Amino acid sequence: MGLVKHIPNTITSMNLLCGVIGVIVALGGNLQLAFILMLAAAVADFFDGFAARLLGAYSEIGKELDSLADDVSFGVLPSVMLYCVFGTEVPCLRFFPLLIAAFSALRLPSSTLTSVSTAASSVCRLRLVLSSAAPLQAS
Repeated sequence: MGLVKHIPNTITSMNLLCGVIGVIVALGGNLQLAFILMLAAAVADFFDGFAARLLGAYSEIGKELDSLADDVSFGVLPSVMLYCVFGTEVPCLRFFPLLIAAFSALRLPSSTLTSVSTAASSVCRLRLVLSSAAPLQAS
């Protein structure tokens, strides 16, 4: 069972990687590729849970990594994509799409909080979301 227990976390890491690369390409203006990467992240998100159940490879780090990957791929990435599309159209609503990322991060504590260490990791995820939006506010 040595390496088998790492298979779900590896798949979850692919989800996270698709989300991060998607944010980078979205900010570079390639929204079609960003959307494809978001779809790839969704596929990885399905298969990481499937693999964990099939292999019985559950772990606390896997649960946290899955939440972080979901935040980036389905919270930060869509909000950055919307920002790239609508951010310059209406100046007073410029940063409105970034609220998706904030609310995505706020949803997690209700679904994953079971201990103080989990609370600390949720705060770190929220900080990641807010720090990813900080460079956009400077422009």
